[in-house]
Amino acid sequence: MTIVVPAGAASEEVSISVSETTSSPGSPPPGYVVAGTMYNFISTPTDFLLPITVTIPISGPLADPRVAYWTGTEWTRDGITVIDATATHLTFTTTHLSIFAPLAASSSNLVRFGPNPYDPNSGTPAKIWYWLDADAATSIYVVDSAGTLVWKNSYASGSNGGRADANDVDFDGKDTWGNVLGNGVYIYKIVQGGKVVGGGKIGIVK
Repeated sequence: MTIVVPAGAASEEVSISVSETTSSPGSPPPGYVVAGTMYNFISTPTDFLLPITVTIPISGPLADPRVAYWTGTEWTRDGITVIDATATHLTFTTTHLSIFAPLAASSSNLVRFGPNPYDPNSGTPAKIWYWLDADAATSIYVVDSAGTLVWKNSYASGSNGGRADANDVDFDGKDTWGNVLGNGVYIYKIVQGGKVVGGGKIGIVK
């Protein structure tokens, strides 16, 4: 673990001690789980004038890695920016020290579509967001309630849509031929390496 306090971050002498804590003081933010050891930072001062940089160890890569701190009543990510994440550590900046926890997206949060329901006439494309474990060619299929394929798009390995970690691709609510989809429920599936790795339902309401 490392803590870097830049010059000018405090107007008094800085003292920081860190200990591990195994008991979560509260439920993590919706859609996320505590994904590793929590650390209790006791410091003087508690708040800093400039962001300090903290690196905490983790065990294994996390889906949509984040860091939150305990306010005394809830977990929050206010003022925290993750600047590096690997299979062994998370590095983030913060202006406040207390209890910190590494977070990962829960399985129900690894694939999302929004806004849902979606109006294709809104002028703004919807987003299909998903997490992949590896770079590989990936395709998204959208079928109607009868199982007919209405839209497909493919993404090269390593590009947005086919890269390890987070991907977010646009969907404009039109079929492969450019026609606006009719009202109803559609199913989308994300396929990588011949396997379905995620999917969900899309509601189209105009």
